[in-house]
Amino acid sequence: MPRPLTDFEAMRAQDLLVQRASESLSDSDARELEALGASDVTSFDLAAALVDVAKAPVEDMPDDVADRVLAAALAMARKPAAPFTAPALPAIASSMMVHAVPDPRRSRPAPSRRGYRIAIAGALAAAVVAGLVIGRLTTGLPVPPPAAAAAPEPARDDVVAAWRGEGVTGSIRWSPAAQRGVLEIRGLVANDPARARFQVWIVDGTRDPRYPVDGGLFDVHGPTASLTVQPRVHVGAARELFITREAPDGAVVSDRLTVVARAVF
Repeated sequence: MPRPLTDFEAMRAQDLLVQRASESLSDSDARELEALGASDVTSFDLAAALVDVAKAPVEDMPDDVADRVLAAALAMARKPAAPFTAPALPAIASSMMVHAVPDPRRSRPAPSRRGYRIAIAGALAAAVVAGLVIGRLTTGLPVPPPAAAAAPEPARDDVVAAWRGEGVTGSIRWSPAAQRGVLEIRGLVANDPARARFQVWIVDGTRDPRYPVDGGLFDVHGPTASLTVQPRVHVGAARELFITREAPDGAVVSDRLTVVARAVF
């Protein structure tokens, strides 16, 4: 059974699959896709074919048939898929939807109202297929439950470390069993969320240290920040946590150039 991909690997695999479906891959890109174990994934090609079918000229069909096709596509879109990285589906859907927009330079009759409904149905089906594939790539990565309202009771296997940084104090208590960290930190300068946000990273001893696990974004509004950190992927052995200052949307992979605090277990 193939191992689940990391967030970074899954995003890279989906980029290559979209490129293969919409254009073509170089020999080196094809080898990289094979190394990621995703070269046999054909659903992106199927999604691209669905979009091509959706944008093709169609003959009018009875209203009741067109309405049933659209209703079926909407029902598929509402069904929950397997866990996947949140930013991935909108990116894939939008990249494929581009091909469904009629080219104004082409001379062809405007599609009828029924034709538009079929095009929308095809685009929705393409997005559903893409979401299912991402779920396959990241199967095994748990979806985090909502953050707890109160800090959990300490367990015997919890580990505690102190934050280190310029003018920074506080602690982090990490629970391997609960896959949750309770963070308290003082001394961070308050941020403007529209300009920058703080991001927590977890160095996992069972993973490549170049790709720490994303612990989420947070903001500082006063002298002390308290929050619960619960990553979206399983952390086998937390070795270190560090905090960076990033752009408002955060980073996929930390370059570690803006580290403001560290905690080593």
